[in-house]
Amino acid sequence: MRSLVVLVANVVFLAAIAVYTMELGSSTIVATAQSESSSSSSPDIPITIDISEIPLLPDSSSGSDDASVTLHITLRNTSPRPITFLRWSTPIDDDAVAMGMFKLTSLSTNTEVPCLDLKINRKMPKDDTFILKPGHMEGSFVGDLAKMKPEGVVTKQVVITTAEVEIRTGERYRVQARGRWLGVWVERNDDGDGKYVMREEDGWRTGEFASNGIEVDVL
Repeated sequence: MRSLVVLVANVVFLAAIAVYTMELGSSTIVATAQSESSSSSSPDIPITIDISEIPLLPDSSSGSDDASVTLHITLRNTSPRPITFLRWSTPIDDDAVAMGMFKLTSLSTNTEVPCLDLKINRKMPKDDTFILKPGHMEGSFVGDLAKMKPEGVVTKQVVITTAEVEIRTGERYRVQARGRWLGVWVERNDDGDGKYVMREEDGWRTGEFASNGIEVDVL
């Protein structure tokens, strides 16, 4: 009788483990699918990144036989507070494509395409203080910083070419921007000096980012 009770207890315990494993597996799959299909950032950084393809017009020509993809990048401030952020290593960095901020995966081989993987050793400003230039308009960017008003946007057009990424004509790729914010200032009490210091008491934040993912045909 006692052996029977132990056997039943073991069966119940194993069944509980099986249910827990199934639930954990389902949660993992759902979370992965969500990160693949939508924009995300670290919880304390209220910026979303959306990418979309700008189709090549039938009568347009760049005068080059190189394969290319043109993307429209939209960064959106989802908070009711103004945000200023450092452009370094973001999707609107002037060298974002060469640095590998845009990850391209071949749909035919399911492998990530090699890029130039440019490494830039940028010099930090004195006292780790960035200065927003006078006359800087919200929603635009000049220099290292970009500023967004509450629920505002910053946009940029980005061209991916074979000079920076090993894409090939006739192939289909999945594209996603991924990286890390190096400096975001949220809910800052602006004293009018235009100075942004890389310290938490000045509202400085860092964290991971990922855009939505799209599929593109290289022409």
